Amino acid sequence: MQEIAPFDAAEHLTEAEDQAELLADAVATGDAQIIAKAIGMVARAHGMVELAKETGINPQQLYRALGPEGTRRWRPC
Repeated sequence: MQEIAPFDAAEHLTEAEDQAELLADAVATGDAQIIAKAIGMVARAHGMVELAKETGINPQQLYRALGPEGTRRWRPC
């Protein structure tokens, strides 16, 4: 049986325009879980370490909140 390699769409979101489109589509759904997953995907595409430096947030905390297995408790207003 052939193994399938894991796929992470964040690796393919290299353009800011694509990232913005993903976020806009996620917000348009109105589904908080989809929005949170999209934010996490864009954060990973941007680079968690770079994001941590830019925001001053600990990288481990970012991964916990925004990583693929993160605990998302974000609710839109």
